Amino acid sequence: MDSLEALRARKSRATDKDQVSGLLYAGVHIPLRAWLGAEAAKSLLRPSFIPERMAHFSRFPVRGFLELLEAATEASAVTGRELGPTLRRLGSAVLEAYLDSPEGRLTVAVNGGDAHRMLGALPAAYRSLLSFGMRKTRNVSDQEALVRFEGDYLGPELHAGALESAIRESAQVQAKVAVSDVSGDGCNFTLSVVW
Repeated sequence: MDSLEALRARKSRATDKDQVSGLLYAGVHIPLRAWLGAEAAKSLLRPSFIPERMAHFSRFPVRGFLELLEAATEASAVTGRELGPTLRRLGSAVLEAYLDSPEGRLTVAVNGGDAHRMLGALPAAYRSLLSFGMRKTRNVSDQEALVRFEGDYLGPELHAGALESAIRESAQVQAKVAVSDVSGDGCNFTLSVVW
């Protein structure tokens, strides 16, 4: 599982070379507006954050995105949301923003509705969005795969939400994602995806 302490530890380790696509920022703002209202969501974009309107495929330091996740999880806790489900919903929203992009639509078209093919394309898709970390997939059965993340600053719960949505949207089946083998700071972990 993830925690605010682990998120803060990842933020402190990130460097300016560790970058994310602007798509991640765009995706996170969708649920924040619904949960907190437009003005409160906008207030989370302090000067250190990226402006609300930005080029989706521009790259920005991950530290600012982690600050936004931290602020979002603290703000959502006030509304009664727990950290894990909040980060999963934010991960799902990031995936939805990706699927609305030309690259995301191409990824769905190429995988032909097959969950294993989509998961096989996962490392390349992540490389287009993140400058850090490694991801490896391994098929376990016809309806299960393991995805290993190493050196990833975004943490397990955000990725679990993204993968649940990815399988649902691209393969048209429901998936359950379990988190295991999590390092203390949440940079290394395994996701078990079953559909």
